[in-house]
Order: sequence, then C-alpha cells, then structure tokens
Amino acid sequence: MNTHHSEWNEQVGGASPVATPSSGGHLVTRRSALAGALVAGQVGLFAATDAFAEEAPQDVQQTAEAQQPATSEQATQPAPALLTQPFLQIPEADSVNVVWFTEVDTEANVVRLFENGQDAPYSRQVEAETTEPARIRDNNGKPHKVYRHEAVVTGLPAFTGRDAERIPYQVLSGSWKDKETSELSDDAAVSGINRLQAQAQPGAPLKVLLTSDIQRKKMVPANMQKLHELFPQIDVVLANGDIVDRGDGFEDWFSDVKDNQCSYFGVYQGTEQHVVNGNTYSGAPLLQNAPSYTAIGNHETMGVYTGAIAEDDKTDVLSSEFNNPKPRAYAEALYQERAAKVNPSGDPVVKEQFILDNSWNVQSYSDILSLPKSNEGDERYYAVTIGDIRLVVLNVARIWRSNGMGDTSATRYVDPAGATGPTDAARGFGDHIFDPIKKGSDQYNFLLGELKSAEFQNAKYKMVMFHWQFHSLGGNAIPCYTDPVENKVTLADGREQIVYTYPMDQDYLLNDVEPLFEQYGVDLIFNAHSHLWNRFKTASGINILETSNNGNSYSAFLDTLSRKDGGYPAAIAPGFTGDKALAAPYRGHEADYVVQGDPYGLSPQMPTHGEAALANSGKPYFMSNDVTEFSVLDTEKGTVDSYCFDTKGDPTAKPVLFDSFPIWRTPDRAYGYDGNGVLEKVASYATGYSSQDGGVAEIVAVSAASARAYLVNGHEQTLDVVDLSGLKEGVSAGAAVELKMLKRLDVSKMIEGFAFGDITSVAVNEARKLVAVAVQAKGYADRGRVLLLTLDGEYSADYEAGVQPDMVCFTPDGSRVLTADEGEPREGFGAGTVDPKGSVTIVDLDTKQATTVYFDAWDARRDALTARGVLLKKGLNPSTDFEPEYIAVSPDSTRAFVTLQEANAVATLDLGQGAFTSVDPLGFKNHLIATNEIDAWKDKKVDIRWGNLRGVYMPDGIACLEKDGKTYVLTANEGDASEWGEGDAAYTNIKEDVVAVDALWQDVKAEVLDPDKMDGLPAPALDGNGNPAPGTPKYMLGGRSFSVYEKTDDGLVQVFDSGSDFERITAKRYPDHFNASNKNNKRDSRSDAKGPEPESVVVGSVGDKVYAYVGLERIGGVMAYDVTDPANPAFVDYINTRDFSVDFPKKGCDPAQGDVSPEGLAFVPASSSPTGYPLVFAAHEVSGTLAVYQHKDGFVKPNAGGGNNPGGNGGNGNNGNGQGGSNTGNPNASGGKKPATKRNLPQTGDDSLAAVVGAAALGAGVIGAGIYGAARPNDQSDEG
Repeated sequence: MNTHHSEWNEQVGGASPVATPSSGGHLVTRRSALAGALVAGQVGLFAATDAFAEEAPQDVQQTAEAQQPATSEQATQPAPALLTQPFLQIPEADSVNVVWFTEVDTEANVVRLFENGQDAPYSRQVEAETTEPARIRDNNGKPHKVYRHEAVVTGLPAFTGRDAERIPYQVLSGSWKDKETSELSDDAAVSGINRLQAQAQPGAPLKVLLTSDIQRKKMVPANMQKLHELFPQIDVVLANGDIVDRGDGFEDWFSDVKDNQCSYFGVYQGTEQHVVNGNTYSGAPLLQNAPSYTAIGNHETMGVYTGAIAEDDKTDVLSSEFNNPKPRAYAEALYQERAAKVNPSGDPVVKEQFILDNSWNVQSYSDILSLPKSNEGDERYYAVTIGDIRLVVLNVARIWRSNGMGDTSATRYVDPAGATGPTDAARGFGDHIFDPIKKGSDQYNFLLGELKSAEFQNAKYKMVMFHWQFHSLGGNAIPCYTDPVENKVTLADGREQIVYTYPMDQDYLLNDVEPLFEQYGVDLIFNAHSHLWNRFKTASGINILETSNNGNSYSAFLDTLSRKDGGYPAAIAPGFTGDKALAAPYRGHEADYVVQGDPYGLSPQMPTHGEAALANSGKPYFMSNDVTEFSVLDTEKGTVDSYCFDTKGDPTAKPVLFDSFPIWRTPDRAYGYDGNGVLEKVASYATGYSSQDGGVAEIVAVSAASARAYLVNGHEQTLDVVDLSGLKEGVSAGAAVELKMLKRLDVSKMIEGFAFGDITSVAVNEARKLVAVAVQAKGYADRGRVLLLTLDGEYSADYEAGVQPDMVCFTPDGSRVLTADEGEPREGFGAGTVDPKGSVTIVDLDTKQATTVYFDAWDARRDALTARGVLLKKGLNPSTDFEPEYIAVSPDSTRAFVTLQEANAVATLDLGQGAFTSVDPLGFKNHLIATNEIDAWKDKKVDIRWGNLRGVYMPDGIACLEKDGKTYVLTANEGDASEWGEGDAAYTNIKEDVVAVDALWQDVKAEVLDPDKMDGLPAPALDGNGNPAPGTPKYMLGGRSFSVYEKTDDGLVQVFDSGSDFERITAKRYPDHFNASNKNNKRDSRSDAKGPEPESVVVGSVGDKVYAYVGLERIGGVMAYDVTDPANPAFVDYINTRDFSVDFPKKGCDPAQGDVSPEGLAFVPASSSPTGYPLVFAAHEVSGTLAVYQHKDGFVKPNAGGGNNPGGNGGNGNNGNGQGGSNTGNPNASGGKKPATKRNLPQTGDDSLAAVVGAAALGAGVIGAGIYGAARPNDQSDEG
C-alpha cells in the first residue's frame, strides 16, 4: 500500500488533521442560506425518476479528476449534476430543511416552491447553505469531494395530514445567470418535482416506514419498490441504523458501482436499477417526500482514522478502518503517552480530535444528515414529537467482531496472544460498546429525563428506537449487551492472552434500560441489526419489534439453527481443540451464552395473519434471502403492519400482510394470575379408601332436588349415595360440612345375565327422576350396559351399549341417554387379541330403544383424515382405532360432540340421524411462541419457557355452550398415550427422545409421540440424506390447557387456548411443589409428562356470567375462568385443597393431605343450590374424597328461584352432571392386566348455561403438534 500522510499523521501514526467542527457538524461552511418556506409531498415513482434520468453522477474517473487542483487546462468546471435528489430533514411546526448533494462546488443552490400548484410558476425561491463533509472517501481511502446543500424552508402551513398542506418543490444547482434576479444558468441541474410538509401535528394520520440495515444489500431496492407500490404516500421514514456499510464510504451513501449493490440515497430515492431473480427494481422516492429520522448502527461508526490512501483501487482502506474501532479509554491512554508530542500547547480541540481519530467516530454520519439534537448526545441520541408519536432515538450499538478464539486476531472473545497492554494497537477490546447507556451514563440520564417529560408522558404513542437488537432471535443477541470483562490467561506455551467474557447479570439493557421502559409506559421498542423479522412482548405488554429489511437475512436462532454454529465462544463447545486456558473463564458461566431463542427469556410472538404468506411457514420469525419484508406504523389505525413479497414469484404481485399488532402496550393476557378468592370449600365426603394409583372417587352427579350426590366408588365398585342435606345457606370455608353416606349401591348384580366388570360413570336427570350408570362387561371385548336407577337407587331399566362404555350423560332435553364406548385394545396387538370398535350408544327414553353408532363409514376416508391431522395407529382404520372418551351435547339436544382423545380430534354426532357427520382434528400447539410456554424439563426447577415442541391437545373432558346462535366447545387438554398388552402383543406409541439442549450442551429428554407408530403427524422437512432436518419439532402429549372452539361449517375453529396459564398459576401458588404428581409432592415431577394434566371441564351460569371450571389431575385443584365471551376468557380463581406439607405414606393417602387428584366435576347453579351460591363438586380419585366448592357470587335465596332445578332452564331439570368413566379394582375388566379403562368426566349441565357472546379469535398458536409425558391409564408409575 502506498500511503500519503500529513505531517500530523507522521507525528501520531494515524490521526487526522485537526478540523474545527461547525455547529451543524459539517466541517467546512461554503455559503449561507436564506430562510424560506416549503411543504413536503410525493409524486409517483416514475414521474420522479424520469425527471432526473439524465442527471446521474459522472463516473468515478471524471469525479476524481474534478477533485484535483485546477490547472489551466482544467479551469472549466464540469457541467453541474445532482448527486442525490433532495431529501427532507428536521421538520418543525412551520418549516423543514431540504438537503441535497452535488459533486461539483456549485455557487447557486436553491429550492423552488410551487405553492400555487406545480403547473404554475414557482412562487418563491430559497437559497441553500453549502458544506463539505470531511471524510467521504473511495474504498482505497482517497478523498471523494461531495458538496452538501441545505435550505431551511419556513412559513409552511401546519401539517394535519391534508394533501393541500404538502407543497410541490424542486431544487436546482448551478451558477448564477443573474444574481440580482436570482436567476440560475441554463445548464443548472434540476431535480424532479416532489412535495414537502412541516412537522405533523397531533392527530395527523401518518404512515411511518420502519426500516433499517440497508448496508448496500441487493434485496433492499425490491423491498422498497414493493412498499411504494402498496403505499404511494409514506409520511415519515424511521431508519434504524446500518443504513450504510461503512460510514465514510462514497459508494455506501451515493453510488452503486460494484457487485449489484446499492446505496442509501439510491434505494430511498428510487434511482437504483438492481436485478433480483431476473427482475429489475429501483427502490422508492421516499426521502424526497417524507422526513426521515435515523439511529446510529455499528456500520455508521468508523474506527481508527489513518488517512491512508492506497495506490491501487482494490485495496480497501475504508473497510480496514471500519473494522478497527477502539474504546475511548484506549485513545485517552494513548493521548497521555503522546500528548507532549502531538499537542504541546494543550489545545482541547486538538485533544478531542486525537481521541476521536484513535477510537471511533460517526463524523460522516453527522456531516451528511441533519437530525434533532440533545444536550447530552448531540445528534447521536435525541427525542422528537411526530404527530401522535413521541420518539426517543438512542445510540445503542457496539463493534461487531467475529467469534474466533485463536491467538493471532482480535475477535469478540480474545485479543491476539501477547497483546495485553492498554495502548497495544493489536488489541480489539472485544465487542466494546460505543456510547455508554448503563445507569449513570450521559445517555442513561438523557433517557430517564425524556421518559419523565411531559412530552413523552402525554403522547398518544410512546416509542423508542435503537439499532442493537435486545429481545431477539438473532445470532448477535449474544454476547449480552455489557462491557467486555477482561480475563488474562496463560497459555500452555507461556504467552499471555486476554479472554473476554460477558456476564448476563451485568447486561445494561436488561438491568438498567428495560426497567425504565416498564416504569414510564413505553408502548413500542423498534430494534434492528439481525436482518430478520421477529417480535416480542414484555409481561406488561411493551411491544418489541425487530424489522430489518428482510431479504438479506442473517438467520433466526430458535428451532432449526443454534448459535453454537456462530456467535458462541468456541472454547465452551465440546471438542474444542484450542488451548485449555481459553475455556477456563467460561466454566460455570455457560448459561450466559444462550444457544437458541431470546437470551433474556421472552418467547416470540406468532405473526397474526396467514402462515401461507410467510417464507418460514408456521414460524414465529421471518428470515429469507428471497422474500422481502417491511413494516409500516399507522397512527390512524393504531397498528404496526408487516408485509412480505417473494422476489422469486410474480414481480407484479402485491405484498402480503402477515402480521398486525396494536401500537399500545397490551399484555398477552389481560388478567393476572393471583385469583380473587371467589372459590371456597364448604363441604367434603370421604369414601374411606385411597390409592396412589387413583380410581377411588372418580365421577360425581348431583340431584339437588333430592339433596343427593351419586359418586362412583372405584375401590368398592359401587355407587355411593351421599346426603347433601347438611348443605344450607350460610355454610362457608370456616364452617365446612362433613357429608355422610346414605347408602352404597352394589350395581354388579342388578342386570340379570350380565357378567359385570366395572362401574365407570354416572349421570342424573331430575325431570325423569333417573340416575344413569355406565357399566362395563367382565370381558374387555364384550358389550356393556346402560343401567337406569331411580333417585332412590332402585333398578329401573338397562340397555345394551357398545364395548367399554366409559362415560354416560343425558341430553339437555332429557329425551336420551348417551354413552361413550371406548373400545380399547387392552391386550395389545397380536395373535388372539381383539381391538374392539369404538362407538357411541344412544338410548331413546321415549321409545325405549338403544342404538350403537360406529365409525365404519369413516374407514374409506382414512387418508383424508390423517392428511388433516387426525392421528391413527399405522395399519388401523378409524372404526377400530377411534376411542370415544367423553361427550358434550349441544343445548338444543340435536348434536353430541365426542372427544377422540388419542386421535386428537372431536367427532360430531347428529342425534336425529344417528350418524357421525364430522371428525375435526384439533391441530397442534406451538410451544415456540408467547403464551404457549412450557416446562418440559425435569430439572427440579420452575422453568416455563419456549421449546421447539408441539403439544398434541388430546382432550379428555369436553363441554358445550351457545351464544348469539354460535355453538362453542370447550376441551380439557389432558393428553394420553396408547400403551397396551405384554410380551409380543405389547404396543406403545411413545418414546423418549431429545427435546432440548441445556446450557452445558447436555441433551434433555422427555416422552414424545413416536412418528413411526402414527399417521397424521405433519411430515418433517428432510435433510440431504432423507432424514428429518435439524430443528424438526417433537410432539408431546396434551396441551396443559383448556381450549374454546367455535363449531363452524368448516369444522372446529380454536378461538382461545389458556396457553401456559395453568403452569404459571400453579408455579406462582406452589413454587415448591410445581408440577408435583398426584402420588408425590416433588417439584417438577410431572414437567416431562403432561404437567398439571387438565382432566375435566364443566361450565355454568353465575349471575349474568358464565364460568368454566377445569380440574387438574396431577397437582390438583380447580381453575375458574370467566367464559362469558367465549373467545376472550379470563382467569378468575384457582382453589386447591390438597395439603402439600403432608407427605404421602407408602400406600394410599394420609387423610390430612386433603383432596388429591380431581377427576370428575359437577356444577349446580345458584337457582338449585341449597346454599344460594353456585356449587362445584369435585371427585378426587387418589384421596377418595368428594370436595364441594362454593362460588361466592350470583347469590339466589334458596327456594326463591322457582324450585330446585339444577338444569337451570326451568325445563326438564337435567343437570347433566356426573358423567365420566372409571375402571378400578377389578382385574377381569382389563383382560387380566392392570385395570386400564381411562377415567372420564362428568358432563356439564348444558341447559343451565347463560348465552355467551362470540368474538374474534385470539392468536392461540395452533399450528402443528406435541406435548409429552404419556400418562398410562390408571398406571401412574415411572415417576421421579
């Protein structure tokens, strides 16, 4: 390299000549401008580009020649040409600055206004001030002269959003033809006619482009052109850093002379001509028609200035300087060493320039752009009001270095071996921060003052913009945002080397900055840097959006990619072959370098619109090198909308909306997790038996009119009739009632000629004064019975049912009894075994006829079912593989909804036709995204977070309600595996597999569905060898939630899912026993196996509201949600009357443990309740107890509501409660193996429900599948 140094450079080895900065940040003022008036606007893309089609800059050789000192042969200036079109800066209430560039030092530079319309003569002319940016250079370091012209146009009308307030204008640069008349020469360069405006006033409807990371990337022109086609009028541009690749580069700002790259002004003024996938794109005329505000990124920041000029054009001096910034502390220490030589007079200006030149600077950025200023940070950070937005712009950026850990280069993790001194030029000092933002810094104090200000607090939208990503899936999200910590190690060969660590607990954004955002009401944080789209929300609802000119992606590290492959300190990785001393500083701190996801623990938000629009369909992020993306903030709608465009497709296609969210901070859940204490236990009953395997007190049904509860006693295979006469007005938790048994009914011999196997379920209809009991046969493949009793327990009738009737219910009108006949293959699959057909039996009580309905008609549609996501065992047809689990009947008694748990589906049965009319798959729960977090890691901790997992809902209990003519179905998403038989006949559809990697790179395993055993799971993407590609999600059993679906002509559509609520609520209430089992009190015992395991759901009216009650089988307790608006339920309360301070004995339960493992629920409305309040009965299968919970709201004076009527509709009195299934205590019931019938749940009193309002769906994250943990039917072994 042939370098040319000034005397200054020779003295200090790379510092620049001293120059006195002007007040505007431009080093040389050429001439002053007059103030004038102007209004910004916009013309069409082609009108603007045609106007200056022949005004392109001269080629590089001509430009270089024009910059040499004039000789006699060169005395004539080249003809003037505009280097850029004009662009708008720092608008005020009645003014705006117009800026443009030329490569020739033109004497006359003016803005002309057309205030009477652009077809009329210009109305006035405003002269511009000219300055020369000091450090704009070509790649080889050679100065490239450009001239900046800026006119302040005043006298503008207030801008309220009206088109008439946008004033046409153009700029001219040339020489004076007649100075007296302000007439320019005929050869003056002229821009196209654009429009300008003053600053937007509050209430002005604005469309604001959120953009960043231009960096000369080839996809940006396509992205901006498609934006302009969709939004011809953008009102404001927010460019969030890295708008150029190198802050001093002429090519970066103005020209695109190589490799189909683009320049900042070319893209945002619509003058590019870039070919992408065979199509040419120009960018868009944005800056000349809309004011722009920018933030500083790491690419605007230049490093140590050398002043070097390479003799050849291939040596890239600029990039070398860009890659070599130093901390201010380094430059200050260097100055102390050299002060006597470089600044003997002690001139403070000389000192300041020396420090800037030997550390980092944004001089060209400041020279080129005019931005608002702050007292503390000048233009580096500032605040401005734009219409309804108060925008705070910060300088949050640091040097980006590579990840290597060798001994010769400066990287983010090491300096070269031997380079350890404070002024050693070989050092890089890690990923050091440019402008400090930690607590107490100037920038922090600026931010604090601004957030407290009246301007910010009174703004409609409160927004913060900074370049570096914070909550992000990007690779650069690690190391965390803190000052590198120096660790000096001694290598094996005796040399010393600096290793840098980045402690997560010292992160400035997390510890210092985010608390301010939370405290002072920030709505939106706009980030950039990683060249991808993803967004997050904090717990309070602050929106965090990273939207970085996608189409030039640096990838998202969530499910398919890991930061182990980049960004991670290699010394931590297994198999590191470098010097062992390099790894020592990281040992014990591996968790500071998070390999996947947001390092700070937030889960990404799923885009709100159509997965088909995304390049990464079904992902909570957007990364692509072919599909572009842009985001527009709309102050009139109050939303931020993101669009994408596939450059490989039709070039005339419109961008597609894929995400839209409100600007205002809005929590994902509009409710807290504390509960309001509305539920209290007022009564209990004990069977006298308990079992850690469950199956004791399973299912309960209530006859309020006769003051009796009917409880399936699985231990004794009887029906316990419980006296409720002790329940009276005034009972409370402080005066709870011990209920007594009236009689214990042995039903095993009531059906003549029937080989009794098991009693599984019970239901009550008070209008007909009947109790229905589901009874299974001794032979597991034989048909069961529906037994009808009087309320006194006397035999009334019996009807043949299908195989293994496991749940029984009455229709709301009392005309029919239904059973869910499960038909499980209890001896497995092998020679001599039988897989009985699942069915639903309909007993018509008027005709006294029983009909069993099978699924044979669906066998021909097997492929269509599995293609939609219905799960089936490989080789089996629906008729044999479907196992009806539970039934809910529509309020009009015309349809029954039947859970097919193992198939992850719900079937609809037309009761009039006696046929199944639909089988609807329920989809899969995406645990990657916000509100669907999960603790799937058995590590003895509460660790609820995202995981690359899909939950297979597999509901057990189901309920139904109607509102405004719409039918809604509610499901308790328990999950269930298929595990049957022994020896050669044994079958299971689950396996243990790796579901995550921990901070120490150790595999984390859990039970998941085995895709080799199932049809209906989504087909995985394949790698080059035909194997599932990295990041293929695993499918786990259950949803750990309850869901609400609307029944539509297209099937069941999920409108709500409680997401991670149950785990979060129980973790908050019982942190020491979180995800405990129902057979031990150990924390985290069930995290890898269905967690709290929602088993049952009932619904009922409370005053003018409707509530859902959900029982949690494992940790115990009942959740209460307000479902008055079925699409927007809200958590209300959680009651758990289990005492975790009492340990389990070796067998059964200690009575002091209270109520353990709710299985069946029943609801009694206030109008039928003896206490005057609604009641929820909960049968507990492990403790063998019945708990009665009172909902302390909606009081009705006993007997004042028109008589006892649990049905609540004044009709047949069918409370519908008390259905479910049990199978315990009788080894014959499972063909000689363990009792195996799955316990089912009582159906809710459908006819007691108030109407419920339907509403728009919440984003529930239903896309694919999976939860784990396969709970074996009545076999709860293998728990830690």
